[in-house]
Amino acid sequence: MSNMLHRYKIWQLGGSAPAEAEKSQTGTARQVEDLVALMALYDYRPFIDVELRGTAAINGNAANVKATSISPDVVNLVFDPSDSPAAAKKGGKVQLNLDKIGPFRGTIASQKAEAVRVDVDRDCKPMLKNKLSRMVAELAVDIHDGRQSVNAIKIEPAIKACSFFDHTGTMRRGVVVNISQTDALIKARIIPPLASRITFRGTIKRFADVTRTFEMGFAARFCNLIPAEEMTPDLKLTDE
Repeated sequence: MSNMLHRYKIWQLGGSAPAEAEKSQTGTARQVEDLVALMALYDYRPFIDVELRGTAAINGNAANVKATSISPDVVNLVFDPSDSPAAAKKGGKVQLNLDKIGPFRGTIASQKAEAVRVDVDRDCKPMLKNKLSRMVAELAVDIHDGRQSVNAIKIEPAIKACSFFDHTGTMRRGVVVNISQTDALIKARIIPPLASRITFRGTIKRFADVTRTFEMGFAARFCNLIPAEEMTPDLKLTDE
C-alpha cells in the first residue's frame, strides 16, 4: 500500500495511545484489535487517501482504475490514461474490484475529466467499513511502532439485538457490533465486569468471558468455539 494517510488521530478515539506496558504484554495484534474494536463501537467511518489499483466494469466495459480516496460511502477514482471513462455516466451502475478490498458495487454520482465519484451500494457498506477500519488501524500501529499485525475474520449478523445474563444472573440487552468464531463485540448500556462470565441467550446458549471493557461496550471470548458452519448472517445471540 502506498500513499495512505488516515485523516483522524486514531489514538484519540480511545483517549490515548496504548501504554508501553500494555504493548509489551500483548503485541501489535492486540493494538490493532483494540483500535478496530473502538472504531466499531463508536461507528467510526474512516475516509482515507489511498492508492489502490483495480478495475471498474461499467455497462459491460472493463477499465483499469485507481482509487484516490475511499470511505464506506464514497469512492473517488481516476482512470488509467489508456482507458476511457466515456461510459461513466451519472447514475450508471459500476462493479469495482480494488486491491486489498475486493469486489463491491456502486452508482456513479459524478464524472469530470478522468475522475469519477462512486456512491457505494448500501449492502456493500458494512464490508467496506470493516476493511477500511482495519487498514487504518494497522497503519496507525505501523506509524506508532513499526511492527506488523495480523487479521481476524468477523461478521456482522443480520439480527444485531442480543441478550445475556451477567455475572449476577441479571438479564441485560445489547447490540452485536461483530462476531467471530472465538469472540464478540457488544454495545451495551450496562457493562459486565472484566473477566466475568456471561451467558448469551439463544437457541444455543453460549458462555463467554469478558476480555475487554469500553465506555459503551465490551468484548467477550466464547468458552467454546462456534462451528464454522454456524458463522452466517443468521447467527443470533438472542432467543427473542
